[in-house]
Amino acid sequence: ETVDEVVERIRDAQQHIDRERLVIAPDCGLGMLTRDLAVAKLDVMCRAAALA
Repeated sequence: ETVDEVVERIRDAQQHIDRERLVIAPDCGLGMLTRDLAVAKLDVMCRAAALA
């Protein structure tokens, strides 16, 4: 996913959950990925959370 795609998902969630109660965290499954891919996905998640 791109940062923009994740930002959009976070903003969609914010329509249903107060921002103060929303937790941005990875879903299960990172253990099945290569370390580089898992780190890249976490980086996108963190950058998107900062923008949303």
